[in-house]
Amino acid sequence: MKDKLFIIGKVIGLIVFILALSLMGMASGKPIMVLAFAGFFAIVMFFFFQFVKRNQRHFEIISQSNPKVMKALGIVIMLVAIATPVLTIANMSIIDFGVTKVGNGILAMIIAITIALIAGGIYAAYLINKAGSTKISRILGYVIVIVLSAVPALLVIPYDRTTTGIGSVYYVATLVAILSWWGFSLYLNKD
Repeated sequence: MKDKLFIIGKVIGLIVFILALSLMGMASGKPIMVLAFAGFFAIVMFFFFQFVKRNQRHFEIISQSNPKVMKALGIVIMLVAIATPVLTIANMSIIDFGVTKVGNGILAMIIAITIALIAGGIYAAYLINKAGSTKISRILGYVIVIVLSAVPALLVIPYDRTTTGIGSVYYVATLVAILSWWGFSLYLNKD
């Protein structure tokens, strides 16, 4: 019975996660985009679980994947993660910029900030998880994560103080974090 409840809990958690991310579609102003986002994230999760299922460690480890393909896939996923905020801001009205036009300069700045946040997150995870890390380095890693998690809100508050604007930015930030970590993990995967 415990196994069935565990599986039911995991499925419910997955459904809630997909529904939460699908609410990013509301930023487009078209309700049908919520279904489109839900479909997209359901497909991404399906492929993610297939990848995990195929690469699950058992008693006998047999590598069935080509490391070069995994590295290339990791790079592609990281590039998608970097491009996600730019594509979202250029194609959706999640932030009210007022009279400010979203030009190439702003988009380039968003790419630079996204890369810096991803690099900071990877460095923080390294400080927290490295073998033989001291308590001070772990605390520093957690402080970096806390500071980095405040950056999206601090960047959007001058333009849009609404909960919709700030919440939408955090939906995008969550998607970037998931995709970048997945891509980075695939790139560093050592079978």
